[in-house]
Amino acid sequence: MPTAETGTGAWSVAGAVLAVLAAGVVVRAAVSVGPYSGWDSPPRWGDYEAQRHWMELTQVLGPTEWYRNSSRNDLDYWGLDYPPLQAYHAKAFGWLAAALEPSMVAETVSRGYASASSKALMRGSALVSDVLFFALPALAALPIALRLGVVRSRAALLAALWALWLQPGHILIDHGHFQYNCVALGLVLAAINSWCAGAPAVAAAAFIGAVYFKHMALYFALPVFFAVVGMALAARSWGGTFRFIALNASVVLVATAVVWLPWLLPTADGTMPWDADSPLAAALSRLFPWQRGLFEDKVASAWCVFDPILRIKTKWSMAGQRTLTMGVTLAATLPSSVMAAMVLARGGVAPGGTLSPAGRSALTLSLAAGGLAFFLFSYHVHEKSILFPMLPLSLLAPAAPLEIMWLSVAAVFSMFHLLVRDGLAVTYLGVVLIFCMGMVVLTGGRARFGLWSAGAMAVSAAGMVMLHAADAFVAPPAALPYLWAHAFAVWSFAHFAAAWLVCNVSLFGAVRARATTHAKTD
Repeated sequence: MPTAETGTGAWSVAGAVLAVLAAGVVVRAAVSVGPYSGWDSPPRWGDYEAQRHWMELTQVLGPTEWYRNSSRNDLDYWGLDYPPLQAYHAKAFGWLAAALEPSMVAETVSRGYASASSKALMRGSALVSDVLFFALPALAALPIALRLGVVRSRAALLAALWALWLQPGHILIDHGHFQYNCVALGLVLAAINSWCAGAPAVAAAAFIGAVYFKHMALYFALPVFFAVVGMALAARSWGGTFRFIALNASVVLVATAVVWLPWLLPTADGTMPWDADSPLAAALSRLFPWQRGLFEDKVASAWCVFDPILRIKTKWSMAGQRTLTMGVTLAATLPSSVMAAMVLARGGVAPGGTLSPAGRSALTLSLAAGGLAFFLFSYHVHEKSILFPMLPLSLLAPAAPLEIMWLSVAAVFSMFHLLVRDGLAVTYLGVVLIFCMGMVVLTGGRARFGLWSAGAMAVSAAGMVMLHAADAFVAPPAALPYLWAHAFAVWSFAHFAAAWLVCNVSLFGAVRARATTHAKTD
């Protein structure tokens, strides 16, 4: 690893990187001793129980029964609604649970099971998953960033890692609330690393793996499609373009066949995969629950924020809502995706197949813009889904560390009422403070806000403080019981919409710069 500009040796840099990794592990462990979703809340408990139940479910039933309602699989009780890779992940840890504490995954009677040892096993499974699937790709991103000149100093290197590994929303949801977002996020990060390093087949496998672990990774599907097209067009011949696209398509098809094999085969009674009552149809209906409505709770999406004015959720048919959200989401995603493809096709790919600095920037910006567009405008968004656009945004930390720091705060601010329900309000404050202090310290005091950024952050901070104060000390009117929760969503939406706009403007500037460069060389 290159030495820092201060003359610090590679061993010292490696030690500092290990210290950041250790800090992330310690913070995760500290958060994990606190409450979680559904803590002591029968009869359904919460997301923690859902994850435990899926370990039980995958131990006692075959794959084709995981998504089908039956006497042994009550879909109304935390029915599996994630793709097969998450189920395989649950099955792997379920094997461990069955070996160490069989009562934890005993069929039906284990509902709500929460012994001290089983909690340790569950929390440990999240930590192990985070280290294996997220920390390793985060580390792999560092030499790539150094090679591309994204980071040029020890401070920038450590701040880049801190922004990824100490991301407060990621930690609070996976190790507080309790989920395994780290696996899908880590696979997306591995895909980005692989594209940057000129390994498109690995990238395709990693990305489709992320989608088949948690389908919220589809937020990135359109940007990824156009990015792959842009990389293909960067080839020096039509034959090279075709081979690149064929390689990516082949990897996706093979991975799909492997992951979904049990659902792609005829059943013992002759039911074919394309039949309406097939296990595959049951799985897809669980993954895309159109019947669940436009949004739940007070999420920082456009449809929740503007619903008091537009009344789309109550006045529009469900089919109309789906058509509207798909149209608006596509309109908000396409421009950034197309612009990134243009940059990648015109100098974004180096001769060896690796991405140039401009190509890496365009890819990251398009993923951020696309992820934000899907979060802001798509159908049935959850608060926790903001973790997905925050991943590519975190990769922009070397260029704008304090701005990304504050956007990370806005992301976890948007989930505040979810965290309050989990009993994590104090933990929320502690994790946010640790994250911000680390970012400020690791930038070495050299990072500064521009005038506009400083003003925006001051207004943002004032709004957050006032909303927290109002939520804590001022009871909402009886006619508006969710006033403060909605205000949190509105304020968060403003931050995410601004970030989406900045990403699009930045990509437009990159397209103009590439066009100017090509005009001069023609």
